[in-house]
Amino acid sequence: MNSTEHRRKGSKVRAWLQEVKLGILPASTVPIFVGTAVAFGLYGVFYLDLFMLTLLAGIFLHWGADVANDYFDHTEEGTGSDDINIEFIRPYSGGSRTIQQGLLTPREVAIGAVMCYIIAGIIGIYLVLRLGWVILAFGLVGAFFGLFYSTPPIRLVKRGIGELVIGVVFGVLMVVGAFYVQVQIPITLAWPLVIPFDEFLEPGFMSIPVSILIALVLYINEFPDYVADRDANKRTFVVRLGRKNAAIGYTFLMIAVYAGIVVMVLLNLIRFEALLALATLPLGVLGIVTTLKHYDESAKLAPANWATIVGHLFTGLFLTLGYFLYGLTLLWEFTLAIGIALFIFITLLAAKLGRSSSDA
Repeated sequence: MNSTEHRRKGSKVRAWLQEVKLGILPASTVPIFVGTAVAFGLYGVFYLDLFMLTLLAGIFLHWGADVANDYFDHTEEGTGSDDINIEFIRPYSGGSRTIQQGLLTPREVAIGAVMCYIIAGIIGIYLVLRLGWVILAFGLVGAFFGLFYSTPPIRLVKRGIGELVIGVVFGVLMVVGAFYVQVQIPITLAWPLVIPFDEFLEPGFMSIPVSILIALVLYINEFPDYVADRDANKRTFVVRLGRKNAAIGYTFLMIAVYAGIVVMVLLNLIRFEALLALATLPLGVLGIVTTLKHYDESAKLAPANWATIVGHLFTGLFLTLGYFLYGLTLLWEFTLAIGIALFIFITLLAAKLGRSSSDA
């Protein structure tokens, strides 16, 4: 291989790394970690091979949906919003930009999306053959929303429910699905249909903060895209509400995340150890303050984008840690000490970002 061919292949690899946006992986991995941790905490089970397969299926399904969204945000049959977007904040909004920068052709991006869906489908078929029809039900729902999130003519993101779809798929569906993969609670198809709903209540409640936070990640990233989405008739919540009202909506939803965790613990719907997630509260405060202050100044909104993304990641990881500690039956004082340490760490992290953004 000569040096020219080597550089060409290297540039293509970098283009694909830019296209799949490795930074988005927490959206599909965090809920699987949470659901798996709930299974371990409540039942003491952990199957590493099933966990890894579920993780890979979730990642490739997510990549397929995201790469397809880039394709349809470029084409006329989609919205073309990425091509007219000049307020985007890299790497949070505006798509991957690989098509706009000429790094990949629309055809290459479309083929990449199809390949991601195929890989996710192969893993899904294996899990169905191994674990049964319930996995097929989870997979079909996830595939439907993932495929038609951006694919015409349904194109859910253009109909103003993209945030809701993302919250359901990357929250409830993935958390409960990952939980089921580990515990495999019997569900009979024979009449009368027997579904042990009680067994799914706790992972369902645990999925609520994860669902809201991942929806908020999409939501806050729509602020810089507001003008392009509006002009392309992409009816996101931010376009429907306007930036000022959308900032208020962001505030209420972020408050709901932390208030919801406290209420669910007090009602004994989730374990006490889930309170570890409150350590990310400083990131939530940073996101709220920045959004309310700079909702119509895209260049100054980056700290809110960052705080929301990192807040989703750490909240999910701390919920995972909480149920892992619960499964180990450690003293609550130990969990409390860990929570205080995590809160101090997150507070320092948020304060550093706040200072750096104000100095910029």
